[in-house]
Formats: sequence, structure tokens, C-alpha cells
Amino acid sequence: SIMFERGNLIFIFNFHPSNAIFDYKFFVPEAGSYQILLNSDDMAFGGHGRIDDSIDYQTIKEDGINKLCIYNTNRTALILKKKY
Repeated sequence: SIMFERGNLIFIFNFHPSNAIFDYKFFVPEAGSYQILLNSDDMAFGGHGRIDDSIDYQTIKEDGINKLCIYNTNRTALILKKKY
């Protein structure tokens, strides 16, 4: 997986052909609620529809660090944004 932040967006890519990552945890700069803006696994893009775009992802504190936990499906790109 590749993950990076640009501006106020978080980009997550899993290029593996068959391995999805359950409970994928990663650092986020701000605590709060995040929503998916783009999900390449959406059936509208020819994906399998394995991710529910309506879910708001809440940060968790782990060792004093803000993290999100998602289902990182294989062959998928996600873009998330913090809700204000």
C-alpha cells in the first residue's frame, strides 16, 4: 500500500492483485471524522463495491497519535477528507 497526504486530502492506494488489508491503521494529521470522496472500488468505476462510501471514519488515539482504521481492498484507490 501507498498512502500520502496532499493539502487536506488523504490518498490510499493498494495495488496488490489479491491481498486486501483488514483494519489498516495509519496516521492522520487531525482528530475527527473523515469521509471517502473517491473510491475506485465503487461499481460505477467497474469495481466490486466492497467499501461503503456512506461510512464516516472516526479517528482513534493510539499512543497519543491520531489514526484511522479502514478496510484497504486490493486494486483500489481511496481519497478521504476530514469533515468539518
